[in-house]
Amino acid sequence: QVIEIKDLAKGPASQFAIEKSKKFWNLPTSCAQANWHQTRQMSVIKPNGCDLAKQKFNIISGVRSFTKKKTIVIKEINTGYDARFWNYAENSVKAGVLTAAFFSDKRVIDIKGLKGFNKLASFLPEINFTIVGESEISVIDFIDLEPNVEVIGVQSKTQMKKLYLKNKFYFQGSRLEGLPNSLCEAMLCGCVPIGSRVFGIPDAIGNTGILFDTNNDLEKISQFIKSDIGFENFKKARKRVVQNFDISIRTEKIKKRDNEENSCVCCTNVHLIFIYRLPINVILTHYLVCKYKNV
Repeated sequence: QVIEIKDLAKGPASQFAIEKSKKFWNLPTSCAQANWHQTRQMSVIKPNGCDLAKQKFNIISGVRSFTKKKTIVIKEINTGYDARFWNYAENSVKAGVLTAAFFSDKRVIDIKGLKGFNKLASFLPEINFTIVGESEISVIDFIDLEPNVEVIGVQSKTQMKKLYLKNKFYFQGSRLEGLPNSLCEAMLCGCVPIGSRVFGIPDAIGNTGILFDTNNDLEKISQFIKSDIGFENFKKARKRVVQNFDISIRTEKIKKRDNEENSCVCCTNVHLIFIYRLPINVILTHYLVCKYKNV
């Protein structure tokens, strides 16, 4: 049983999903639902969730699945990315396959598809594969890593950019996501995307890389990696994110939303409270503000 509460948009837009084998009471779920009950309008990513993830992995997702208040106005506002910072030189020499997340426990390893990443590496022993974000655990304790797979710890923003610039492909094999930040950042830096066909991953990738459904597709992906991929593919990946998910697009949507009557800016920040495990007085204050000030 896995509960996933994520700030997927670095702001008021969030995605809420639960993966479960049976119904059970949960405090974050209940508080989020209570918060939504006081809300007139919210901005989220994938408000209706992902049907394919429900079919394949029994993941219930989308804010509509967790609130009975049908009068809430729900608007989709995607994450935005700074294309000025996340960039690359067109003459860059790139090689290798990269994946990144905050790997703090086995749950994250499973959700992010690291076993599939490692299996893909076994098809391509001559290519370097890098896992970024090991924290508090050792990935090797859970996966028998291939010799060409390197694991490094959590990196800074600048360090991540260097890794994006160095690697030719970015792998997003998650079964539970929003619009993945690392994937979009990597594409802006010219990485050719490889991703599972769930949640916001296909929205990010479009026709600029390759999408897959199961680990049975990994051999096909290995052939894609060995194919003639170069500068034009790098530019295509970057262009997709610039045109669809640039930070300016998100900014304009938020301005438009905030200018509308009865808009709500903080209604989904309850997700952040549980991510960072803030004190209970902060949680209650947030709830009371939403309830009595009609935010």
